[in-house]
Amino acid sequence: MLDELFGGPVAANDNFRTCERCAAQFTVTKPNRRFCSETCRASAAHDRYEIKRSYECEQCSATFVPKRSDRTRFCCRRCAFDNFSDRAAIVVPVSFTVLRKLCECCGVRFEAKAHSSRLCSDACIRADARERARAASIANDNVDRVPRPCAECAKVFSPVYGEKRSVYCSTACAKRNVRRLARKKERARLRTQAIENVNPIKVFERDKWKCQSCGVMTPRKLRGTYDDRAPELDHIMPLSLGGAHSYMNTQCLCRKCNAAKSDTAPTQPSLFAFSA
Repeated sequence: MLDELFGGPVAANDNFRTCERCAAQFTVTKPNRRFCSETCRASAAHDRYEIKRSYECEQCSATFVPKRSDRTRFCCRRCAFDNFSDRAAIVVPVSFTVLRKLCECCGVRFEAKAHSSRLCSDACIRADARERARAASIANDNVDRVPRPCAECAKVFSPVYGEKRSVYCSTACAKRNVRRLARKKERARLRTQAIENVNPIKVFERDKWKCQSCGVMTPRKLRGTYDDRAPELDHIMPLSLGGAHSYMNTQCLCRKCNAAKSDTAPTQPSLFAFSA
């Protein structure tokens, strides 16, 4: 019972015990003491750690004790290099089929990486995304796209995608309208007169497309032409004489009357004055 408790044989006298390393008798000072000296204890620990597991080299089949716990496959570096070279020399034949498909965007034949590939490049992917977004926008668009007359040249046009709120048939008409308004405002500003954003079309519609001097009709289709009945915006009191650029100082005149009036002061009230 005492042998199992203290891990070694015990002498007849309980005060003495046999050393497990050198088999010498020593006096027991602690109940669990097993060696006679510190030297015997260190030697026993060294012998216990010297017992290591041996492995078989995968390349040369030699038995070896590894120096590190993670190097248990080969006995030396040469065997490791030889094993790697042998595995690299083994060529595994691989067979595959190249998919050649037509790009749905540009129609060019390309090598597809997957059966679901539809487009050949990033440029085609972006173009396809834009076209799909455009089609979806047109399909879900509830904005009125009925033909309408251009606010500048009166040409009937239908708004296209991206210009559904446009009132001009082209960029040229939009720029022409802006330049005309800006030019008249600049002339009035240089003469330090009142400036108002006057739209000629509104003035012509107010005057019912009729010359306020001679009473002749000035059709919208003649606007911008050299016909004598072409509608033109006239300042009742010319800007050069201090007139204001406003709706109250503008009127519709035919091209013939506007050329005859030039920049002279009005000699008779306009027809708009009586109709107002």
